[in-house]
Amino acid sequence: MKLILPNLFKEIASLLYWTMLAACTVGPGTVVTCARAGAEYGMSMIWALVFASILAYILQEGTARLSIVSGKSLGQCLRMKYRHGWKIYETAIICWLVGLGVFFGNTLYECNNWAGGIAAILSIPGAEDSVAIRVGCSFAYAAIVLALLYWDKVDMLGIFLGIVMMAMAILFLVVVAEMDINLTE
Repeated sequence: MKLILPNLFKEIASLLYWTMLAACTVGPGTVVTCARAGAEYGMSMIWALVFASILAYILQEGTARLSIVSGKSLGQCLRMKYRHGWKIYETAIICWLVGLGVFFGNTLYECNNWAGGIAAILSIPGAEDSVAIRVGCSFAYAAIVLALLYWDKVDMLGIFLGIVMMAMAILFLVVVAEMDINLTE
């Protein structure tokens, strides 16, 4: 029995860690923004969801296959393929373009997460009246993450973020269960 509990804890920790990594593309900003878009536009934006899902699947599947087969990242493969092409600072132009695309895409994605996170904090009952609650929630979360990074507890950070993701999923399911959803629409 003593051996089972540590192994069970290890398995749950591993599950939380990989769940957090898998859920990285769905942050609080995404949930809030998508919920808001659904509330404001109904089903008229479903085409964007289908298009984005298909495009994301194709790009992630292709990049994963390329990485598995070659053992290199997408950037390394691009650099190797275009090593004889036009260059800026010893790097192919296509690599710069892909890098800039990734940079701006991630920046816009993070802006979405910040906006959704702020909207989520503002939706805490009583938070609209208290700046301390909003700022306190943000600083408490940041302090925990920075402390774990400072003490080089990256695995614990993964577990912590996994717990946050699981709590967010549970809260999301509670909200959906409490909503009066008309499935015929």
